Amino acid sequence: MKEHIKFLNHSCLLINTSKIRILCDPWFKGTAFGDGWSLLYDNSHNINEIEFDYIWISHEHPDHFSIPTLLDLKKNCKFLFQETKDKKVKKFLEKKGHSVIELKDKEVTKIGDLELVCVVCDGYDSSLLVKFPNGKVLLNINDARVELNSHIINKIEPLLVDEEIDILLFQFSYANWAGNKGDNNIPRSLQLDADRKNDFAISKLKPKAILPFASFVYFSHEENFFWNDNNWLEHIFDKYSSGETTLIFPKPDQVISLENLENRYYVKSNVTALNFWKKQHNNLKVQGKLKSHSLYKIKESYDKFNLLINERNPFLQYSKPNKD
Repeated sequence: MKEHIKFLNHSCLLINTSKIRILCDPWFKGTAFGDGWSLLYDNSHNINEIEFDYIWISHEHPDHFSIPTLLDLKKNCKFLFQETKDKKVKKFLEKKGHSVIELKDKEVTKIGDLELVCVVCDGYDSSLLVKFPNGKVLLNINDARVELNSHIINKIEPLLVDEEIDILLFQFSYANWAGNKGDNNIPRSLQLDADRKNDFAISKLKPKAILPFASFVYFSHEENFFWNDNNWLEHIFDKYSSGETTLIFPKPDQVISLENLENRYYVKSNVTALNFWKKQHNNLKVQGKLKSHSLYKIKESYDKFNLLINERNPFLQYSKPNKD
Protein backbone atom coordinates (compact mmCIF):
# COMPACT_ATOMS: atom_id res chain seq x y z
CA MET A 1 0.00 0.00 0.00
CA LYS A 2 1.98 2.99 -1.28
CA GLU A 3 -0.30 5.97 -0.61
CA HIS A 4 -2.11 5.74 2.70
CA ILE A 5 -2.56 7.32 6.11
CA LYS A 6 -2.14 5.70 9.49
CA PHE A 7 -4.07 7.03 12.46
CA LEU A 8 -2.02 6.96 15.67
CA ASN A 9 -3.79 8.91 18.43
CA HIS A 10 -6.00 11.96 19.06
CA SER A 11 -5.08 14.26 16.12
CA CYS A 12 -1.92 12.41 15.14
CA LEU A 13 -1.62 10.56 11.87
CA LEU A 14 1.17 9.44 9.57
CA ILE A 15 0.90 10.40 5.90
CA ASN A 16 2.71 7.87 3.70
CA THR A 17 3.81 7.53 0.09
CA SER A 18 6.59 5.44 -1.39
CA LYS A 19 8.91 8.45 -1.02
CA ILE A 20 7.86 10.44 2.03
CA ARG A 21 6.34 10.10 5.50
CA ILE A 22 4.90 13.06 7.41
CA LEU A 23 3.95 12.74 11.08
CA CYS A 24 1.17 15.15 12.04
CA ASP A 25 0.56 16.67 15.49
CA PRO A 26 2.15 13.95 17.64
CA TRP A 27 0.85 13.79 21.22
CA PHE A 28 1.50 10.50 22.96
CA LYS A 29 2.22 11.38 26.59
CA GLY A 30 1.66 14.01 29.24
CA THR A 31 -1.30 16.28 29.92
CA ALA A 32 -2.36 19.50 28.23
CA PHE A 33 -3.85 22.79 29.43
CA GLY A 34 -2.55 22.61 33.00
CA ASP A 35 -3.54 18.99 33.56
CA GLY A 36 -7.00 19.84 32.21
CA TRP A 37 -6.78 17.35 29.33
CA SER A 38 -5.38 13.85 29.10
CA LEU A 39 -5.34 11.33 26.30
CA LEU A 40 -7.99 8.64 26.43
CA TYR A 41 -5.21 6.28 25.32
CA ASP A 42 -2.08 7.52 27.08
CA ASN A 43 1.50 6.51 26.22
CA SER A 44 0.25 4.89 23.03
CA HIS A 45 3.49 5.25 21.07
CA ASN A 46 7.18 6.01 21.41
CA ILE A 47 7.90 8.78 18.95
CA ASN A 48 11.44 7.46 18.44
CA GLU A 49 10.08 4.15 17.17
CA ILE A 50 8.01 5.77 14.41
CA GLU A 51 9.60 6.11 10.97
CA PHE A 52 8.99 9.58 9.53
CA ASP A 53 10.77 12.22 7.47
CA TYR A 54 8.95 15.36 8.64
CA ILE A 55 6.70 16.48 11.49
CA TRP A 56 3.86 18.87 10.71
CA ILE A 57 2.39 20.94 13.54
CA SER A 58 -1.02 22.51 12.90
CA HIS A 59 -0.94 25.12 15.70
CA GLU A 60 0.44 25.88 19.14
CA HIS A 61 -2.22 24.35 21.37
CA PRO A 62 -0.55 21.73 23.58
CA ASP A 63 -2.69 18.84 22.34
CA HIS A 64 -1.14 19.44 18.91
CA PHE A 65 2.20 20.99 19.79
CA SER A 66 2.93 18.56 22.60
CA ILE A 67 6.19 19.59 24.22
CA PRO A 68 6.38 16.48 26.48
CA THR A 69 6.17 14.30 23.37
CA LEU A 70 8.62 16.36 21.31
CA LEU A 71 11.18 16.52 24.13
CA ASP A 72 11.45 12.74 23.85
CA LEU A 73 12.97 13.03 20.37
CA LYS A 74 16.48 11.57 20.30
CA LYS A 75 17.41 12.93 16.88
CA ASN A 76 17.26 16.26 15.10
CA CYS A 77 14.12 16.39 12.97
CA LYS A 78 12.63 18.44 10.15
CA PHE A 79 9.44 20.30 11.05
CA LEU A 80 6.76 21.90 8.90
CA PHE A 81 4.91 24.85 10.43
CA GLN A 82 2.92 27.81 9.21
CA GLU A 83 4.82 31.05 8.68
CA THR A 84 4.23 33.34 11.65
CA LYS A 85 5.36 36.82 12.61
CA ASP A 86 6.58 35.96 16.09
CA LYS A 87 8.54 32.81 14.99
CA LYS A 88 7.95 31.48 18.52
CA VAL A 89 7.47 27.83 17.55
CA LYS A 90 10.25 28.00 14.98
CA LYS A 91 12.73 29.44 17.50
CA PHE A 92 11.79 26.88 20.14
CA LEU A 93 12.34 23.96 17.78
CA GLU A 94 15.58 25.36 16.42
CA LYS A 95 16.96 25.78 19.95
CA LYS A 96 16.35 22.06 20.39
CA GLY A 97 18.46 21.33 17.31
CA HIS A 98 15.64 20.82 14.82
CA SER A 99 15.10 22.56 11.49
CA VAL A 100 11.87 24.20 10.40
CA ILE A 101 10.39 24.75 6.95
CA GLU A 102 7.87 27.57 7.07
CA LEU A 103 4.76 26.98 4.99
CA LYS A 104 3.34 30.13 3.43
CA ASP A 105 -0.40 30.58 3.58
CA LYS A 106 -2.19 29.06 0.55
CA GLU A 107 1.07 28.39 -1.33
CA VAL A 108 2.00 24.95 -2.66
CA THR A 109 5.08 23.38 -1.08
CA LYS A 110 6.50 20.24 -2.67
CA ILE A 111 7.76 17.72 -0.12
CA GLY A 112 8.95 14.54 -1.78
CA ASP A 113 6.14 13.43 -4.08
CA LEU A 114 3.48 15.28 -2.09
CA GLU A 115 2.01 18.72 -2.71
CA LEU A 116 1.18 20.46 0.56
CA VAL A 117 -0.83 23.61 1.09
CA CYS A 118 -1.04 25.12 4.56
CA VAL A 119 -4.19 27.25 5.01
CA VAL A 120 -4.04 29.62 7.99
CA CYS A 121 -7.34 30.09 9.79
CA ASP A 122 -8.38 32.63 12.42
CA GLY A 123 -4.84 33.98 12.67
CA TYR A 124 -3.18 31.05 14.46
CA ASP A 125 -4.73 27.73 13.45
CA SER A 126 -4.11 25.97 10.15
CA SER A 127 -5.41 23.24 7.90
CA LEU A 128 -3.27 21.04 5.68
CA LEU A 129 -4.32 20.17 2.14
CA VAL A 130 -2.39 17.15 0.85
CA LYS A 131 -2.32 16.09 -2.79
CA PHE A 132 -0.94 12.58 -3.33
CA PRO A 133 0.91 11.45 -6.46
CA ASN A 134 -2.02 9.20 -7.37
CA GLY A 135 -4.34 12.22 -7.45
CA LYS A 136 -6.02 11.59 -4.09
CA VAL A 137 -6.70 14.62 -1.89
CA LEU A 138 -6.75 14.83 1.92
CA LEU A 139 -7.82 17.86 3.91
CA ASN A 140 -6.99 17.97 7.62
CA ILE A 141 -8.81 20.91 9.20
CA ASN A 142 -8.14 19.81 12.79
CA ASP A 143 -9.58 22.46 15.13
CA ALA A 144 -9.71 25.24 12.52
CA ARG A 145 -12.90 27.35 12.64
CA VAL A 146 -13.55 26.97 8.94
CA GLU A 147 -17.18 28.06 9.32
CA LEU A 148 -16.15 31.64 10.16
CA ASN A 149 -15.54 34.60 7.86
CA SER A 150 -16.35 32.66 4.66
CA HIS A 151 -13.09 30.76 5.20
CA ILE A 152 -14.04 27.75 3.07
CA ILE A 153 -15.33 29.89 0.20
CA ASN A 154 -12.46 32.37 0.15
CA LYS A 155 -9.46 30.25 1.15
CA ILE A 156 -10.10 26.54 0.61
CA GLU A 157 -12.41 26.20 -2.38
CA PRO A 158 -10.06 28.20 -4.71
CA LEU A 159 -7.40 25.54 -4.02
CA LEU A 160 -9.68 22.76 -5.25
CA VAL A 161 -10.16 23.64 -8.91
CA ASP A 162 -11.49 20.52 -10.68
CA GLU A 163 -10.52 18.41 -7.65
CA GLU A 164 -12.52 16.51 -5.08
CA ILE A 165 -11.59 15.86 -1.46
CA ASP A 166 -11.26 12.16 -0.85
CA ILE A 167 -11.02 12.34 2.95
CA LEU A 168 -11.76 15.15 5.39
CA LEU A 169 -10.44 15.06 8.96
CA PHE A 170 -11.89 17.27 11.69
CA GLN A 171 -12.17 17.79 15.45
CA PHE A 172 -15.49 16.26 16.45
CA SER A 173 -16.18 17.82 19.85
CA TYR A 174 -15.67 21.03 21.81
CA ALA A 175 -12.56 22.17 23.66
CA ASN A 176 -13.74 24.97 25.92
CA TRP A 177 -15.53 25.65 29.21
CA ALA A 178 -18.52 23.33 29.48
CA GLY A 179 -20.62 24.68 32.33
CA ASN A 180 -20.89 24.07 36.04
CA LYS A 181 -21.59 20.76 37.72
CA GLY A 182 -25.08 19.48 36.97
CA ASP A 183 -25.49 21.72 33.91
CA ASN A 184 -26.25 19.55 30.88
CA ASN A 185 -27.51 22.37 28.67
CA ILE A 186 -24.17 24.07 28.04
CA PRO A 187 -22.32 20.86 27.04
CA ARG A 188 -25.18 19.93 24.71
CA SER A 189 -25.16 23.42 23.17
CA LEU A 190 -21.39 23.31 22.66
CA GLN A 191 -21.60 19.93 20.97
CA LEU A 192 -24.36 21.17 18.67
CA ASP A 193 -22.09 24.07 17.72
CA ALA A 194 -19.31 21.60 16.87
CA ASP A 195 -21.79 19.51 14.88
CA ARG A 196 -22.97 22.53 12.91
CA LYS A 197 -19.40 23.51 12.06
CA ASN A 198 -18.58 20.03 10.81
CA ASP A 199 -21.88 19.61 8.96
CA PHE A 200 -21.20 22.91 7.21
CA ALA A 201 -17.71 21.79 6.16
CA ILE A 202 -19.03 18.46 4.89
CA SER A 203 -21.86 20.09 2.94
CA LYS A 204 -19.54 22.62 1.30
CA LEU A 205 -16.55 20.38 0.58
CA LYS A 206 -18.45 17.15 -0.17
CA PRO A 207 -15.66 14.67 0.74
CA LYS A 208 -15.96 11.00 -0.16
CA ALA A 209 -15.08 10.04 3.42
CA ILE A 210 -14.79 11.73 6.80
CA LEU A 211 -12.54 10.90 9.74
CA PRO A 212 -13.60 12.59 13.00
CA PHE A 213 -10.69 12.89 15.42
CA ALA A 214 -8.78 15.41 17.59
CA SER A 215 -11.19 14.80 20.48
CA PHE A 216 -9.99 11.48 21.88
CA VAL A 217 -9.31 13.08 25.25
CA TYR A 218 -10.93 13.46 28.63
CA PHE A 219 -11.08 16.24 31.20
CA SER A 220 -8.48 15.17 33.72
CA HIS A 221 -8.24 17.82 36.44
CA GLU A 222 -10.29 17.43 39.59
CA GLU A 223 -11.91 20.79 38.84
CA ASN A 224 -13.23 19.76 35.41
CA PHE A 225 -13.45 15.98 35.79
CA PHE A 226 -17.26 16.15 36.03
CA TRP A 227 -17.39 17.25 32.37
CA ASN A 228 -16.70 13.62 31.47
CA ASP A 229 -20.32 12.88 32.38
CA ASN A 230 -21.06 14.02 28.83
CA ASN A 231 -19.47 11.53 26.44
CA TRP A 232 -20.05 12.33 22.77
CA LEU A 233 -18.43 9.26 21.20
CA GLU A 234 -21.67 7.42 20.50
CA HIS A 235 -23.37 10.64 19.42
CA ILE A 236 -20.76 11.22 16.71
CA PHE A 237 -20.72 7.55 15.72
CA ASP A 238 -24.51 7.42 15.30
CA LYS A 239 -24.75 10.81 13.63
CA TYR A 240 -22.29 10.07 10.84
CA SER A 241 -22.89 6.34 10.45
CA SER A 242 -26.22 7.08 8.82
CA GLY A 243 -24.95 9.75 6.45
CA GLU A 244 -24.19 9.47 2.74
CA THR A 245 -20.49 10.16 3.26
CA THR A 246 -18.35 7.22 4.37
CA LEU A 247 -17.53 7.38 8.07
CA ILE A 248 -14.10 6.20 9.19
CA PHE A 249 -14.12 6.11 12.99
CA PRO A 250 -10.44 5.50 13.72
CA LYS A 251 -8.62 3.26 16.14
CA PRO A 252 -4.88 3.63 16.98
CA ASP A 253 -2.59 2.15 14.32
CA GLN A 254 -5.39 1.79 11.79
CA VAL A 255 -4.12 2.01 8.21
CA ILE A 256 -6.44 3.68 5.72
CA SER A 257 -6.00 3.41 1.96
CA LEU A 258 -7.27 6.38 0.01
CA GLU A 259 -8.09 3.96 -2.80
CA ASN A 260 -10.71 2.17 -0.68
CA LEU A 261 -13.11 4.67 0.84
CA GLU A 262 -16.39 2.86 0.29
CA ASN A 263 -18.54 2.46 3.37
CA ARG A 264 -18.47 -1.36 3.23
CA TYR A 265 -14.78 -1.39 4.14
CA TYR A 266 -15.38 0.34 7.49
CA VAL A 267 -18.64 -0.90 8.99
CA LYS A 268 -16.99 -3.55 11.19
CA SER A 269 -13.82 -1.60 12.00
CA ASN A 270 -15.91 1.43 13.05
CA VAL A 271 -17.75 -0.65 15.64
CA THR A 272 -14.44 -2.07 16.89
CA ALA A 273 -13.03 1.46 17.21
CA LEU A 274 -16.10 2.74 19.06
CA ASN A 275 -15.89 -0.10 21.56
CA PHE A 276 -12.16 0.57 22.02
CA TRP A 277 -12.71 4.24 22.86
CA LYS A 278 -15.69 3.51 25.10
CA LYS A 279 -13.51 1.12 27.07
CA GLN A 280 -10.87 3.82 27.50
CA HIS A 281 -13.56 6.24 28.66
CA ASN A 282 -14.69 3.79 31.34
CA ASN A 283 -11.27 3.91 33.03
CA LEU A 284 -10.62 7.61 33.59
CA LYS A 285 -8.39 8.92 36.37
CA VAL A 286 -7.86 12.40 37.78
CA GLN A 287 -4.43 13.69 36.78
CA GLY A 288 -4.43 17.20 38.21
CA LYS A 289 -5.13 18.29 41.76
CA LEU A 290 -6.16 21.72 43.00
CA LYS A 291 -3.26 23.62 44.56
CA SER A 292 -3.59 26.44 47.10
CA HIS A 293 -1.44 29.57 46.96
CA SER A 294 -1.22 32.69 49.08
CA LEU A 295 -2.54 35.96 47.69
CA TYR A 296 1.02 37.30 47.85
CA LYS A 297 2.28 34.48 45.60
CA ILE A 298 -0.60 34.99 43.18
CA LYS A 299 0.11 38.72 42.91
CA GLU A 300 3.84 38.07 42.52
CA SER A 301 3.21 35.59 39.71
CA TYR A 302 0.80 37.98 38.02
CA ASP A 303 3.31 40.84 38.13
CA LYS A 304 6.02 38.63 36.59
CA PHE A 305 3.65 37.42 33.90
CA ASN A 306 2.48 40.95 33.08
CA LEU A 307 6.07 42.20 32.86
CA LEU A 308 7.05 39.32 30.58
CA ILE A 309 4.10 39.96 28.26
CA ASN A 310 4.99 43.61 27.91
CA GLU A 311 8.67 42.93 27.33
CA ARG A 312 8.00 40.43 24.54
CA ASN A 313 4.98 41.99 22.85
CA PRO A 314 5.84 45.12 20.84
CA PHE A 315 2.19 46.19 20.78
CA LEU A 316 1.99 46.30 24.57
CA GLN A 317 5.39 47.63 25.53
CA TYR A 318 5.42 50.48 28.01
CA SER A 319 7.00 53.68 26.76
CA LYS A 320 9.77 55.00 28.95
CA PRO A 321 9.14 58.49 30.41
CA ASN A 322 11.06 61.35 28.85
CA LYS A 323 13.46 62.72 31.48
CA ASP A 324 13.80 65.98 29.62
